[in-house]
Amino acid sequence: MVRGGAESLGSGYVLLDEIGGGAMGTVWRARQRDTGELVAVKLLRDGLAGDSDLVLRFVQERNVMRALRHPHIVAVRDFVIEGDRLALIMDLVEGGDLRGLLRQRGTLPPAEAARLMAQVADALAVAHAVGVVHRDVKPGNVLIDAATGQVRLTDFGVARIVHGPGLTQTSAVIGTPAYLAPEVADGAAPSAAVDVYALGLILYELLAGRPPFVGDHPMALLRQHATAAPRRLPGMPGPLWALVQACVLKDPAGRPSALAVAAALKEAGPSLTGLPALPPVPRDEAVSTTSEPLPAAPAPPPGRTPPVPGENTVTSEGRGRPRQRLVIAASAAAALVLAGAAVAVAAPWRAPKASAAPSTSPTGEAANPSVVTPSPEVPTPSPKNLKKRREPEDEPKQETVSAPTTPPPSTKPPTRRVRTPKPAQTSPEVEPEEQPPSQPPAPVWKCRSWLAVGSGAEMSPCMAVVGDTIHLKGQIRGSARSDVHVQLYDTDADANLSQPFICVGLTPPDGGVAACGPFTLRAPRTGAKVDVRQRWRAAGTTTWGGGAESPWARW
Repeated sequence: MVRGGAESLGSGYVLLDEIGGGAMGTVWRARQRDTGELVAVKLLRDGLAGDSDLVLRFVQERNVMRALRHPHIVAVRDFVIEGDRLALIMDLVEGGDLRGLLRQRGTLPPAEAARLMAQVADALAVAHAVGVVHRDVKPGNVLIDAATGQVRLTDFGVARIVHGPGLTQTSAVIGTPAYLAPEVADGAAPSAAVDVYALGLILYELLAGRPPFVGDHPMALLRQHATAAPRRLPGMPGPLWALVQACVLKDPAGRPSALAVAAALKEAGPSLTGLPALPPVPRDEAVSTTSEPLPAAPAPPPGRTPPVPGENTVTSEGRGRPRQRLVIAASAAAALVLAGAAVAVAAPWRAPKASAAPSTSPTGEAANPSVVTPSPEVPTPSPKNLKKRREPEDEPKQETVSAPTTPPPSTKPPTRRVRTPKPAQTSPEVEPEEQPPSQPPAPVWKCRSWLAVGSGAEMSPCMAVVGDTIHLKGQIRGSARSDVHVQLYDTDADANLSQPFICVGLTPPDGGVAACGPFTLRAPRTGAKVDVRQRWRAAGTTTWGGGAESPWARW
């Protein structure tokens, strides 16, 4: 309707000029008649109001966004129905979006990229807390307020409410191919993890100038999401690269929460100050510049001989064969070991109420050392005798396994060999290995006897105590390709003491054992009884099965 030369919307708004648009509608700058305040109006495209699916999505955007109030979310103020027109009245954010900012500047300095993406992650954390998944997080939906420099997330029109009955019950895949999580393309129900996946890709894009996966056809992009991983560019800061890797894990269960991503970005901010922006990667440059193929999973062997208890079969080979790959924990600079085609992920974003400070003990050379810059930590031994305590007869039976790891480099030759462990004691308590303070002590592992977990797989969690350091690992044997979850546990307080360490896609070699770890932790001594808890699931599934406990130690 036109009143006085200007187009009106209902009785309360006057449309001024079109400022944006998409497949579903156009966005207008408008004025509210009563107050004179400028607002944004999202107007459904002409002729589409008769499409019941589009109308339903439009109404959903109003319902979802009116429930969301946050400094980094564009708020919906009103909902207008006039004839065959539907419109959302929203806050007006002047200043463009991240897509336009990248076109102007190419890339952003790491500190600025971390600051902006922390705000997006904060907005998503609020939405996820009330059961709302955005499903289309992309640079064009991240608006930048020119007056404040803050970002605000918009366009929850395709959001899916995961708590209670949802409104998007069709089989259509909703999202932008360049940022679409692989599980969505496979038909899985979207969860908060799909938004975190997009967060990681956008963070990479702000640093590199383009997303890691590029292509002219949507199917080419979807194929890359399923079969490739981002490639680290020279100069990409370790803390941000770690977050990218964590966010874009193919298994949504392994990704951090948006809240944890926001916290990690804010924590990394000070260390990024002053770092320059990287040169942008041209859009037409080869796909391999910003991505690399995932290692192929080895086929299960046709048969196997009886496994050798305690055998650790970690290999490092060239391209096209089983090899080690490194993934950085988001809060640590130490590298984690990946056995064969398995992916070991330390997830500090899942840390429980009490947590230990982790470090890792790599057992071999990285296939691609440029991926990470490890910061090895040499433990300072302080051997102390732990108080022995007899436990009930139903304690898990322990099995002693000698699996020494290679100590950190030393200018002095080792003066002591790793001793063959004594037979299992009547008490499963672990005692520290006494070593000369000047020598890095090697752990002597105490492992639970093998426990069958289904699908032909068996597991055995292990722990070793050396001075003030706790070593932990999980073992799996059998023909099944498996994911393994290990964590340090306080049995007295019934609480986790560390973040979980998750190894994805472990495939034991014929007759051998695959290990998740070893990992090392330093935790304050409280006198509590601690052990290592291991969980298992078949690779490609999402539900963890029951667990097993290692022999315990008083710590």
